[in-house]
Amino acid sequence: MIGLVVIVILLITILGIYIRFSSGPTETTTATRESLVGKNVVSSMLNANLCPGRTLEDAIKACANSEQSCGQESCELAGTEADLMLKATLGKDYALNNYEFYINTTSGREIIKKGSQKLTCPKVGGGTSLKIPYTRTIKAGGATIAAISLTTCA
Repeated sequence: MIGLVVIVILLITILGIYIRFSSGPTETTTATRESLVGKNVVSSMLNANLCPGRTLEDAIKACANSEQSCGQESCELAGTEADLMLKATLGKDYALNNYEFYINTTSGREIIKKGSQKLTCPKVGGGTSLKIPYTRTIKAGGATIAAISLTTCA
């Protein structure tokens, strides 16, 4: 009798696990996953070395202060390098303009603006589609001096 109860409990547990994992991703899990992708892409870009001792984040800060980086004008360097990183990271979404990306300084200087500036996310399979934005501010001396933003479709 106890063996039968154990088998029934085991079958119910396995069935519950199967139902949980067989249902597709929900809108919330998709949005969370895409938000993490945006965060990871932006973080990786900001930490990428452009030349010895100078990251993209450093170049953006130098741009905001009208300084040079790696022997070049910082704003131009940051924009060019960010574009190369986007091409390498986003792949086909880059070619399809399936994203919005920008870096701006708080003084109003546009470092780069790429992708579809009026991003509309298509519905896939009759379901809903979400725009997933990720924005990170860049600070120097405690003050926000720039913002970098990546928006993708989920």
